[in-house]
Amino acid sequence: MFIATPTDAPRRLAGFFTLSAGSVSCTAPPEALTKKLPRYPIPVALIGRLAVETDFKGKGLGSIRLADACQKVALAGAVLAVAGIIVDAKDDAAIAFYRHFGFLDLPGGTNRLLLPAAAFPSR
Repeated sequence: MFIATPTDAPRRLAGFFTLSAGSVSCTAPPEALTKKLPRYPIPVALIGRLAVETDFKGKGLGSIRLADACQKVALAGAVLAVAGIIVDAKDDAAIAFYRHFGFLDLPGGTNRLLLPAAAFPSR
């Protein structure tokens, strides 16, 4: 778990995210990406949870936490094969948030989205 705390109250939680390794079926990514991927489960990073405490919402902390997660995955991608980052958005507002940053809907009508590795910040 990676946490953010305010500088004036370091024991207070402002936001956090979790990362883990995972995989998706080779048929799960958007069709435009599947031509470049292998025909076996595709390794991905999973943001299990990204949250911002209510008092800190609307101040850009969620965007900063997401950028930090992408940077950490990009660094790991220098030594590990990672095709992208998967999130399971909890509601329509979260879906809109992730789409704003380039996440793509995965087929199947779920709230699962993918940010392809090509969109990660450069190393």
